[in-house]
This record gives sequence, C-alpha cells and structure tokens, in this order.
Amino acid sequence: MSQLNELIEKLEKLENEFLQSSLRIINAGDKKIYSMDLLSTAVNNRALQITKGFVSLARENNYICAVPLIRLQLDNVLRFFATTLVSNYDDLFIHYLEGNPINRYRDSKGNLLTDNYLARSLEKIFPGTLKLYSTTSGYIHLSEKHFFANIKEEDRKIQMAVGASVHNFSESDKTDFVKTMIEVSNLVIIILEQWKHRKEFISKN
Repeated sequence: MSQLNELIEKLEKLENEFLQSSLRIINAGDKKIYSMDLLSTAVNNRALQITKGFVSLARENNYICAVPLIRLQLDNVLRFFATTLVSNYDDLFIHYLEGNPINRYRDSKGNLLTDNYLARSLEKIFPGTLKLYSTTSGYIHLSEKHFFANIKEEDRKIQMAVGASVHNFSESDKTDFVKTMIEVSNLVIIILEQWKHRKEFISKN
C-alpha cells in the first residue's frame, strides 16, 4: 500500500475519534449539559462529515474539490476557538443560534471575531495556523491555484481540459494535502477537548 493510501486510511479512522470526543465531552463534569456541549457536538458532527467527504473525494482523485474541505475543517477550529476569547460563551452561543455572523461579535478585548483575527490569535498557540488559513482560502475562491493545477511542472505547459481528475497535483502534493487534513482534524479534537477540561473544572468549583 502506498504512503498516500495509508494516510487516507489514517484520516478515515479519525471519523470515530470525533464520536469518541463528543462522548467524552458529554460525560465530563457529572454529565451536566452546557451550551458548549451543544456547540461542540455540532462541530464534531460537521468535522466528521467533512472528513468523510474529503476521504471520498481523495479516493476518487478529485483533489481540486477535496482541498477546500481543509479550509472548512479549519473553520471548525476557528469557530470553536472563538468561544475561548469571549467574556460570555453562552451569549456567543445565542448569537450563533440567532443566525448572526460571528464576525459581528467582539471578544473580551473588543476585537471583532473575523476569520483573520481568529487565525492570527490561534497562530500564537499553534504556529502555522495563519499560513494554513491563507493557503487553503486560495482554494475556496477561484484563484491562481486553480490555474497552477493545470500546469505541468516539468515543462510549464498549460493543458486545457475538463474532468473530475484533471489536475497536475503530484503524489507528493496529494500526500501533503492528506497530511494537512489529518493535522487540522486532530486540531479540531484538541480545541474541543479544552472545553471538556474546562467543564470538569467548573463542576468541581
């Protein structure tokens, strides 16, 4: 089995980790339910579905469609990380429920919770977040990355073609994409587990 396929299988196994994470969070703190339990469950479910989608697309060799899912997975990280920056996470939860955009909410220091601000804040804890945010955002909107995907590196020739597998991502590129998805997916769990620890602390005080 190639390294790429091994990594895809490793990523697929993370689907169960999201389920286990939700169970740990719900059972923490004498099983008392908080607003963050509801939010964490929603994030874990979204993360699981995004992971399943990425795995399916990777196996179909459709990386142009798969790579943007890394940015969506990072969005899960940023959104839940935002709850650690505000004065009242219950109030932020209500803000979410009412359908209000998070970038109109301010943290405890008065800063708007824009994606860029959240990425810069998380960068202080997990170096590389800002670069990942910038790079993966380039795959969400039509950008130079989609044109480069049609350029053969060895001769710099542009191919004009349309199809699910039309791209010039190398095996190394694909391997890096899957590795990055694994790292971001693990980061989702790490960020969510911080709430579990906080919940346990609350229950003891």
